[in-house]
Amino acid sequence: MKTFPPALPYRIALLSFAAFIFVFMYLHDFSYTMDDAFISFRYAQNLASGHGLVWNPGETPVEGYTNFLWVMVLTAAIKAGVDVVLAAKLLALLSGLAVIVILERLAVAFTGGESALSALPSLIYASAPFTPFHAAEGLETTMYTLIIVSVVFAAVKSVSLRSCRWFLALCVLILLAGLTRPEGVLFGLALLAVIAVRNRKLVFTKRGLLILAVTGLAGFAYFAWRWSYFGHLLPNPFYLKHPGGLLDPQGLKYVGSFVLIYCTVPLILALVHMVRRRTPSYLVLLLVPVAVILLFYLGVNPVMGTAHRYLAPYFPLVLLIMLPVHRGFFPSSPVIVPAGAALAMIVIFMATFSSIDTEAREYGRGMNRANIPLGKALNAVFSEPERQTLACGDAGAIPFYSGFRTIDLIGLNDVRTVREGFSADRVMRQSPDVLVLYSKNGLDVATDMGHDRELVSHPRFGEYTKVGALLFNRNYYLMVLARKDLPEIPALKKALEEIQQ
Repeated sequence: MKTFPPALPYRIALLSFAAFIFVFMYLHDFSYTMDDAFISFRYAQNLASGHGLVWNPGETPVEGYTNFLWVMVLTAAIKAGVDVVLAAKLLALLSGLAVIVILERLAVAFTGGESALSALPSLIYASAPFTPFHAAEGLETTMYTLIIVSVVFAAVKSVSLRSCRWFLALCVLILLAGLTRPEGVLFGLALLAVIAVRNRKLVFTKRGLLILAVTGLAGFAYFAWRWSYFGHLLPNPFYLKHPGGLLDPQGLKYVGSFVLIYCTVPLILALVHMVRRRTPSYLVLLLVPVAVILLFYLGVNPVMGTAHRYLAPYFPLVLLIMLPVHRGFFPSSPVIVPAGAALAMIVIFMATFSSIDTEAREYGRGMNRANIPLGKALNAVFSEPERQTLACGDAGAIPFYSGFRTIDLIGLNDVRTVREGFSADRVMRQSPDVLVLYSKNGLDVATDMGHDRELVSHPRFGEYTKVGALLFNRNYYLMVLARKDLPEIPALKKALEEIQQ
């Protein structure tokens, strides 16, 4: 009769509990979809419809997204007849469950054997308040997390086994990471540099160099294609969020809060381990690439980086650095250490859960009572929505559901706005049929945002009339204005009144 290691029941129980927590909280946040996710949906929809990777069909391509692989996956889902919003959420759910499993396998490698401790990172990851939050938002965050964890898993395997097959898998996964997010290339190069320094015989061989050459050529081919297709070196949002320089005040605050809230306990345990001179060889595979990413984000203005969205994919790796302290230092019980460390982290998470949960609920309600119904109403009221022009700052769900040609006032999908700055005159010369601006009270346009202020003061603003205002949350209304000569104004007013009821 086969016997199992004593830790196996604990590992199975903890992994099952981790999966249960993740699915339960994911369903709790299921109605939440970030407005930015609809940008990716729009590009995928246009590509699936044969218009190409464009924001507005028939216009010059603009790379208003930074998640190419995610857009490709969603395009395939649309082609298969699956609703794109549902496809994004289900893909994120499956990715999150896969992270839980692979993270446990990684923990086994870091602890040097099977123990209840190996399920600890999975449990903490699933318990983190931003984990289900990001899985439900509709963006690539959770899929990218899966790729990053898989990259490190392949790195550990290739180093421990000195396997060219695992090294090939590692390079392919790094390529996928770069296709999913631009900084994935930075993470992968930092990891490869560590491996090259510490394991020269794995990299500097004929096979190793051939693998690097082939995968590097594939990455270069993609880069050359997108440069020729879009005409710019990097995605448009990169220039908006990375204004230049190594340090941005918002980036410093963003990285600092992430490290303080989510990295304190793991870092303390890792330092204890280093002092005891029991530093595992794999630890540097985590510390160096993650440190490089944190340094990079110090210079980024994290627009729409809700709940540390840009740094959340690296959180599972942070959890792994605290594991090796167990062996030879703490009691050998398979319960004491996991329970104590998990309790410490979960106490920290509970302190942040309320704010994240409240934000998810309020944001989800706002999207479902303002942005999404407004986009659908515009599509229904106008007989040929593709011939109409919309100008708005919340350029996500409203353009996606309306089908209007859209001027993005923020500039994520407008190259000239990012490169030259916002110009109300440039917007007004295009005579948009509908303007959606920001209001604090639903009565008049607020001037807190520069583009709204410039539009209101433009001479041609008098050509527009207020049609209605939709409440997003307590101090945020979507003020809908239409050109006075539009015959659809009465129908649009009625549609907005019905939404407000």
